[in-house]
Amino acid sequence: MRASDPIYEFGFRFMGGQPQEDKIWFYVLQTLAAHWGVEGQVEFEKRLLDPSVQWKHAKDVWQNAAIRTALYMMATPVRWASKKIGRTK
Repeated sequence: MRASDPIYEFGFRFMGGQPQEDKIWFYVLQTLAAHWGVEGQVEFEKRLLDPSVQWKHAKDVWQNAAIRTALYMMATPVRWASKKIGRTK
C-alpha cells in the first residue's frame, strides 16, 4: 500500500497507520474466509519496495479528505454567520 500524499505518508510512517492498516486487512481476510466457509490462518508478508516519499504527489494534499474536512469544519461559523445575515436583510 502507498499513501496518496505526504500527510498520509507521515501518518502511515509515524502515527501508527501501518499497523492499523495491517489489522484492517487481517480482519477483512478473516471475514471473507468465514463468509465462504473457509477455515485457516491469515498469513501475510510485508515488503518495503520503495522507502522514498513521493514528493511529486505533494500537490495531492488538496485532495486529502482529512484536510478538506478540517477546513470545512473551521468554516462552519462563517457559513452560519452568513446565513444569519442573509435572513436579516
